[in-house]
Amino acid sequence: MPDWKTFEAVEAPGRTDDKTLRLMVSQEFVDRHFEVNRLTPIFQLNAHVFGRLPEINLIDQVQKSDPTTHLTTLHDAIACFEGIERPHDDEKNGDTVLVYVLRPTVTIERKPSMACQAAAAVPPKSSVLTVLVRTNQDLHDDCGQVDGCITRVEWVVAGIDGLPKSHETRYTTQHWIRT
Repeated sequence: MPDWKTFEAVEAPGRTDDKTLRLMVSQEFVDRHFEVNRLTPIFQLNAHVFGRLPEINLIDQVQKSDPTTHLTTLHDAIACFEGIERPHDDEKNGDTVLVYVLRPTVTIERKPSMACQAAAAVPPKSSVLTVLVRTNQDLHDDCGQVDGCITRVEWVVAGIDGLPKSHETRYTTQHWIRT
């Protein structure tokens, strides 16, 4: 069975429709969550960034469950913003952070049991999943030939338009929105 905590590069839509980005997952993000037994964000990376269920024991129980986890990739994002207006890693305002917004109808979460440590879960209707990507040039030397590094997966409150609440002031730049 492959290591479900190791991720290969993934492609994502760029700031414009004519460019595709190649992204890596921050191993620090994965290791930090694993060390404190917070497996849900790692499971959600698999399901909503890579479009697959994590390779863990008896995952077929989740695959056959009702409801079934809604698998997505960053190409299913409904919006892309840049600049998070708050500190992020060593950036004062998170200026180089891209934010992809996803709206999975069913997610996956850690649910300890004797059989499988994951289960499908319905997220609150008033929330969307955001995937934060650090695109700082300093990163490129550390990660190899990539355009950015996925550093966080966060659920945020959605506004009535189905996008993150107050996205107009929450992010510096709106690159695209798909309806």
